[in-house]
Amino acid sequence: MKILAVDTALPACSVAIFDSCEDRILAKKFEPMATGHAERLAPMVREVMAAANQDFASLGRIAATVGPGTFTGLRIGLSFARGLALALGKPVVGLSTLRVLAAMTDNPNAFPIAAAIDARRGNIYFQLFTSDLWPMGEPRICSSAEAAEALPEVRCIAVGSGAPLLSAAAEPHRLISDWRLATDAATVAAIAGRDENLLPPNPLYLRSHDAKPDASFLPHVAHQG
Repeated sequence: MKILAVDTALPACSVAIFDSCEDRILAKKFEPMATGHAERLAPMVREVMAAANQDFASLGRIAATVGPGTFTGLRIGLSFARGLALALGKPVVGLSTLRVLAAMTDNPNAFPIAAAIDARRGNIYFQLFTSDLWPMGEPRICSSAEAAEALPEVRCIAVGSGAPLLSAAAEPHRLISDWRLATDAATVAAIAGRDENLLPPNPLYLRSHDAKPDASFLPHVAHQG
């Protein structure tokens, strides 16, 4: 099965195609950007499909990140993924950005992973994972001090834009920091092609947002966090 993944939840726009039969990424693009996702996403999808020498009929699944992330970014990626899946008659699945960050971490010593995204206002989006990426609790928004108190006694890796905040709040030498700022669709595609433990394409908002999404945007499926 070939999976097309899109990711616009954080300050980057990325697209990738994964072949689950060959267990490899066929093509990918990743461009850091704070704005402009809506203008760049569709052309980037066409470029990746051409680079992989695939047509849209060959796709078996569409995947997208569901958050936490920026409200506008989540709308762009999820709306595109859901619209394309509807047009093609293909299933669409979601993955949390915290899980994707954990999966992107270089972790040769098998430390627990603390995925942390800067949520502003002194808070972080936070979730703990085992070294083999099993969640050690639900995703949440909290202060960096509260997250530091939740860390296990063993040494951990902190990954994401919130890693500096978490490191500053934790005891010295408790954390190894990986300060990557954005998730990558290549990892999204690979997880969606290897793992059936996926989310529906609902935006994952861990705190209320200033703007209200249109009712037509929200899919009529049960929310999973």
